[in-house]
Amino acid sequence: MLKFPLPSRPAPHLLFAPVGACLLLGFSTPVWAADGGISREEFLAIKQEMQSLRSEVKALRAEKEANASHSTKPGKASSSEIAALSARIDEVAQTAEASKPGEDKILITGSASTTFTSAKNDNSNFAATFSPILLWNINDDLFVESEVEFELDGTETGLNLEYVSANYSLNDYLTLSAGKFLSPMSAFIERHESKWINKLPDTPLAIYDGILPEGNVGLQLRGVLPVGPTRFDYAAYVSNAPRLITDDPEAAGQLEFNNYTSLNDHKAVGGRIGFAPLPTLDVGYGIQDSNVRADSGGPSIDALLQAVDFSASADALNGRFTLLGEYAWSRLGHRSYNVGTGAPVDFDNKRQGGYAQISYRAKQFDSGLLNHFEIIARADRSENPDNAPGAFNEKRLTLGLDYWITGSTVFKAAWEFDHRDHGEPNGDAFLFGFATAL
Repeated sequence: MLKFPLPSRPAPHLLFAPVGACLLLGFSTPVWAADGGISREEFLAIKQEMQSLRSEVKALRAEKEANASHSTKPGKASSSEIAALSARIDEVAQTAEASKPGEDKILITGSASTTFTSAKNDNSNFAATFSPILLWNINDDLFVESEVEFELDGTETGLNLEYVSANYSLNDYLTLSAGKFLSPMSAFIERHESKWINKLPDTPLAIYDGILPEGNVGLQLRGVLPVGPTRFDYAAYVSNAPRLITDDPEAAGQLEFNNYTSLNDHKAVGGRIGFAPLPTLDVGYGIQDSNVRADSGGPSIDALLQAVDFSASADALNGRFTLLGEYAWSRLGHRSYNVGTGAPVDFDNKRQGGYAQISYRAKQFDSGLLNHFEIIARADRSENPDNAPGAFNEKRLTLGLDYWITGSTVFKAAWEFDHRDHGEPNGDAFLFGFATAL
């Protein structure tokens, strides 16, 4: 992570600058032409003006001919006026042609968010993030996408490269990606984690920043295959393998997924297959397998990660119900860990956890105010090996209420009821958040 010092006296109006992410599944109208020209909207406006001028010239000519046939007096439009309009048409036509967007299109979009957390046995805190996204459509078959995240971290600003990949469409059903991409084996990480998409101010236990990788650096093949009224979506990848943590007494036996270089040429292979029997129902299974080892050396062991997920929605009671869920398992091969000055620690290194979430968004009430609200309930848990250093099991119930200003701008409030074993203090909390996207 790169660190940049915060300014000592930030301007109040710069504390939060919402931008947006209006494009997730493809490219729409370009914001700028790559050659420095105007936008498509402006180009279309010029074309419309040119057509209007042409129609006006035709009308004037027709009027002049009619006047000439019925009167010896000059018509309302003189030859000089018609000539001036013709010159204007030529000028507009030249401007439109010179400004016509080319095949290269660049869209800069993104999102911003701020969160307040007040947790039991911890200090309350504000946090903020700004995540610009660059989408570059090179041609009909090739595009590049990238997202960076600026996040406040103590007294500094952290910069993270969330993903950057080049994507080439091999055919209608298969796309090749290369670079750093969001992990396709987890539906939450790839589809629901964005601050303005996630309905709650925080993320589920175990799934995010826990058992599964958030991103992979490597190659990926993915696509969608329609089969009658149903569809299959699939992804397969090879990437750098995660690293095994052995030198941290509180995290021994866990995996470090920020793997930007390989150890002993180890690679991970994985993917996900999903099935949508209905447009409103999707289920999936993800897997990743690799050999892992520690920076300090030692034997390599096998790390098998698996996840199942589902999403469903239905309209009822003047609104829409949405159901999401995901559960993950991590199993690592046998190894002893030296933590501190005591004897090596040996444990069955299996971890698991996940979440289930239901939400209701009003849509058809007579009162417009009610249609802006959404209520959410999420249950999540994380289970760790009993003998692992610093490990404990955790269960939470989170109740949330959202107020949607627009389809991509939301205020979020949540109450979290947390229970931890092994003598760890519970982490009950109140959270408030704001997120927006363009």
